[in-house]
Amino acid sequence: MIYGLRSLAVFALSLSIFVLGTPAQVGNSGSIEGVVKDSSGGAIAHATVEITNVVSGYTRTTTTAGDGTFRFTNVPFNPYHLTATANNFASYSQDVDVRSSVPTAMPVSLKIETEGNPEEKKIEVMGTSSEFTVDTFGKPKTLTIDPTGAVLRFTPSIRVAVAIRRGEQFAEVSEFGDAIKEYQKALEVNRQSSLAHYRVGEVFLLQNNYQSAANEFRESLNGDLDPRWTEVWAHINLGKIFDVTGQRERAVNEYNHAIRTKDNTQGAQEEAAKYLKTPYERKRSTV
Repeated sequence: MIYGLRSLAVFALSLSIFVLGTPAQVGNSGSIEGVVKDSSGGAIAHATVEITNVVSGYTRTTTTAGDGTFRFTNVPFNPYHLTATANNFASYSQDVDVRSSVPTAMPVSLKIETEGNPEEKKIEVMGTSSEFTVDTFGKPKTLTIDPTGAVLRFTPSIRVAVAIRRGEQFAEVSEFGDAIKEYQKALEVNRQSSLAHYRVGEVFLLQNNYQSAANEFRESLNGDLDPRWTEVWAHINLGKIFDVTGQRERAVNEYNHAIRTKDNTQGAQEEAAKYLKTPYERKRSTV
């Protein structure tokens, strides 16, 4: 018996690319999130999703979770070709541009009830709002945007990313109380978010609240380690905390843990090696 291939579509790539800052707050990478569904709206688990930049040769691959969701973090700003494949489905591909200031264009379906037969259309949206015009054969009566809920859905991972980004924006202007509130919102959705715990730890460290900062960096290490650089920088920051509180032996242990990760995001290996040789000292503020 010969079975035909069913169509595969990727929906709910985040309408805005959420920039996930590195420890030095250098915005040079973003994230791509989405949901893989079949043409009837059913989630496809264990689908393979790949992004490729043919110029640089950069390639990443992941598989979808049970609810069809996937996520790429720390993606350098560049255009990418995204491909989704799954057993017994035709493959799907789409071009995605990851930029700090350029929103991602996404196809969104429309269902239009007319005086005749219902009509379905597809439009391109960009950013948080877009104007559009559609033609119909019959006089339109009602319009439903994204009738299957394929794109306009606020997944938990997107909610976490949004809250963390808001917190980062507050922290950048020293509104630390508001930053903490946003990070806590992220943790209410995902208690295992290493990035949210890490950001809370950063705020406490800036406030010289060393015990609370250390607790948060440990929670970050015990979390989902997404993005991966949270591991090496949590160890480095723990080392700094132990140095300024006169616990050199424990500081050295943390710097060694950082070096063993072999993660050199934002010069992490050089940073850890530097403080292995010379204890970290907090810079004194001058008035």
